[in-house]
Amino acid sequence: PLPPLSIQSRIADVLSNIDDKIELNRQTNATLEAIAQAIFKEWFVDFNYPGATGEMVDSELGPIPKGWRAGKLNEIFSLQIGGDWGKDSRFPGAIQVISLRGTDIDSLKFSGAAPKAPVRWIRESSIEKRKIENTDVLIGGSGLGPIGKSIYCDEHLHDIFDYPITYSNFCRRLRARNSPEAVFGEIILENLYKSGAMRQYFSGTSIPNLDIDSLLGHKLVIPSRVVVEEYFEVISKHKFHHIFNNESKLLSQMRDSLIVRLMNDEVRI
Repeated sequence: PLPPLSIQSRIADVLSNIDDKIELNRQTNATLEAIAQAIFKEWFVDFNYPGATGEMVDSELGPIPKGWRAGKLNEIFSLQIGGDWGKDSRFPGAIQVISLRGTDIDSLKFSGAAPKAPVRWIRESSIEKRKIENTDVLIGGSGLGPIGKSIYCDEHLHDIFDYPITYSNFCRRLRARNSPEAVFGEIILENLYKSGAMRQYFSGTSIPNLDIDSLLGHKLVIPSRVVVEEYFEVISKHKFHHIFNNESKLLSQMRDSLIVRLMNDEVRI
């Protein structure tokens, strides 16, 4: 039987408060992402960055600040080994891991959690080759997820999962020389995705895939090292720590657990 209406109302209030907090976290993450994008445009599109002198030089991409240069995305990123989807069940030499897919990237980026990310059994030697580091960017590579959607793998990413993390064969992993270049390159990828320009690097028709080699040939303006490092310092102080905190994950777990316990009459409110 259902509990009295007064109890039902109190239960609904508790669950609603949890959902409101999760939504607030999502909105905060979206705001931080928008701020990072706005600073990027101010510095790297309008060239109004700290210390800018206004002195420009010609390049194949048009006038750019002195000390900057025209280049390609493959000067920032190198393509790493493909992902491993593993198996559903245990086998000799395997351990349990979270195997991130393209479909998990959007959730991770804007809510700080990926509750549907699958736990898989993958050979330990395979995991060793696919360790995710804080110079890496994951990008959706197949039609089974948001193709071209990317995420910078900040060190806090590891904190939100109960298992080691790796990536599936539905993703591609790009590695930069350092974290500032990885963050700069990921913003470039995000802009390509949001503008629709990423589509020029899709291949296939019925099930499209990302042509990663063509993408890495994308031409762009490469700023000076000092400016890239300063951009990283400005946005990383708060953005990635907030996005990859445990709060949204813990709140979701609390809500789901509470619902089950209430249904089983194990707890009263």
